[in-house]
Amino acid sequence: MKYQCCACKREAPFKYSDYKWYIKEYGIEHIREKINSGYEPDQIISFRCKKCEYKLKLIKLPLIYREIEDKYNMQSQIKDIEESLYLFGDAGSGKTFLATMILKKRWENRLVGMFLSYPEFIFSIQTDYENKVELVDYYKTFKGCLVIDDFGAEKMTDFVRQVSYLIINYREQNRLQTVITSNFTLDEIDMYIDRRISSRIAGMCRVVKMTGDKRIDKQIKNGKVL
Repeated sequence: MKYQCCACKREAPFKYSDYKWYIKEYGIEHIREKINSGYEPDQIISFRCKKCEYKLKLIKLPLIYREIEDKYNMQSQIKDIEESLYLFGDAGSGKTFLATMILKKRWENRLVGMFLSYPEFIFSIQTDYENKVELVDYYKTFKGCLVIDDFGAEKMTDFVRQVSYLIINYREQNRLQTVITSNFTLDEIDMYIDRRISSRIAGMCRVVKMTGDKRIDKQIKNGKVL
């Protein structure tokens, strides 16, 4: 069986990894429907190739992280990380850079991941929560790796605390991979935000301090992220 990329129009034979991804992406019922409708094995089916699928997913990142130069070749060094991480440190210490590299590596391997700018998300729901409650549920229950970027930068109110607890508590209780970046230590979250939230993060994530060392690849190895 062959496929043609619907974006770049390249044709290529199906590999075993393509079958696995195709079934995961479209579902086994999609394959059965094709067979029942008289689909011939030598026909060419259409979907995005791995390279074009990766480019499409990059659009979900802020522009600066789509195009940032990987000077230390981190993306090729990062393995498929399946655990949750809490990356904390000062501004410019490489927290978001590392988080986006983890996402990019997953996308390269056709794994599911999502980037969420947390301050922007909170701002978008504060004034219209009744119509945005489904969005909270979406991120809360998202089955892939969810990157929550810049946690704690939003203005802290009881509403923000409650929404944050709902999301983090659910993901911790259901063992959903979550990568959180923040300027706050867990002790500071405990003190200034909510003890329940710091407790859930500590139970869910491996904590990695980012120091801003320019040799960031070495720093990550020291943190045993690779």
